[in-house]
Amino acid sequence: MPTYCSVDGCSSTSEKIDISFFRCPKDQKRSENWKRSLGFIGNHRYADLTPEQCHSRIRICRIHFSAESFSDIPKTRLTTNAVPSLLLPAETGFGNAAIASTSKQFLDSQVQTESTLYIDKYTQTPDKLSSNSPRKKALRHKIATMEKSIASTSRQSLETKITLEDVTKFLTENYSGKSCDLLKAQLFLLDKAPKGSRYSDDFKQFALRCYVLGPKAYKKLSAIYRLPSKSTLERYTKNWMVKPGFNDFIFQCIQFRAIYLKEKEKDCILCIDEISLKSNLYYDISNDKIVGFQEGLTETSIIASSALTVMVRGLASNWRLPLAFFFYRTSANADDLKQILLTTVQKCKSIGLNVLGVVSDQGSNFQKLVKTLNVTQENPFFVVDNARIVYLFDIPHLLKSIRNNFFSYTFVLSNQEIRKQYLETFYSHDKTKQHRLAPKLTDDHIYPNNFQKMKVKLACQVLVTL
Repeated sequence: MPTYCSVDGCSSTSEKIDISFFRCPKDQKRSENWKRSLGFIGNHRYADLTPEQCHSRIRICRIHFSAESFSDIPKTRLTTNAVPSLLLPAETGFGNAAIASTSKQFLDSQVQTESTLYIDKYTQTPDKLSSNSPRKKALRHKIATMEKSIASTSRQSLETKITLEDVTKFLTENYSGKSCDLLKAQLFLLDKAPKGSRYSDDFKQFALRCYVLGPKAYKKLSAIYRLPSKSTLERYTKNWMVKPGFNDFIFQCIQFRAIYLKEKEKDCILCIDEISLKSNLYYDISNDKIVGFQEGLTETSIIASSALTVMVRGLASNWRLPLAFFFYRTSANADDLKQILLTTVQKCKSIGLNVLGVVSDQGSNFQKLVKTLNVTQENPFFVVDNARIVYLFDIPHLLKSIRNNFFSYTFVLSNQEIRKQYLETFYSHDKTKQHRLAPKLTDDHIYPNNFQKMKVKLACQVLVTL
């Protein structure tokens, strides 16, 4: 037997539309609220029904309840306080309209008169609005159909579970390159705590390139995406195996950064220096190799005691980067220095850097290198790939060399001799006076030991007094 909606003017039935119907509550208070909201009062046919009778006879379809009245998505269960409030007639039933007029007049006899005027229901214009017109029927049918479609779609969305593999497949099909890798990494980190994030080596390398391009921009991106922290990137770079000699990945990293430098910022100078080492051998377990032998341009079984380092530094901007290092028994010979120098210049030019000069100290091997490159006072440069490169000795070392030669030999300037003993005589008299002419001169300046001879400050202060 079909079910009909009890609301006046509603044409919803269980035969025409697959829609839910709800019984009137048995609770006395809720039943009265429903009847009042539906207009089942006064002379309405349902006005005098008890809550049990209303529960048995009254059926209200789903379209008369707002979305907040339902406790589930398919809209099959009502909340405790649900009351029909949509598509209801303005007033249900006509009935007789009674106008009561009561007048109380207290006369001397204290007699009260009361009169009631009854007006037939057909003499008053009904307030009931038209609720069963063809247009409204069509709209109600359309609403019911759309709600049915929404409920069906909601059920399908609940039944359909999107897996991680589906999302990964979608990203692979619609994105490519680093964008796909970035989105995949964010997907796998969704359910991870911030301190529990784990990144692949490829993603760390990608993040490191982003950080090199701009640390401030990387910090801004870290607030949006899950990216490795600065300390994580530092630990990652410490794991790189840097071997003696030229490492191609170092030049690749510099090239990636040099692309975004201005032309003036690419102007640079090479610095070459040697440092003494304590001879020692140790076994590198991770690379299955004994470290400590001479590893210059060729590897030998001789234990190394010095290291040659090559560094590049910007001229117009303050940046510097180490390029390579080599182990030698004592010092690198001039032939090896020349080959290392020319190779370094060519590699720097290949990655976009513009080498304008070379700086070194005045070691005997570097002085021989200068002669090998045909560098003179008249032509203080050598040529590499049609580009002139100036060769300079380190100024601090020049100051110390002048001081050392002054202490060992006699200087002749304008036919006048300058000797160290003159400076010693002056110092011995000056240090006894209360008001000294050279108050900064001390025994460290006049009689320096081997370590004090390495201090540029002492050499400069001695030469200033001359």
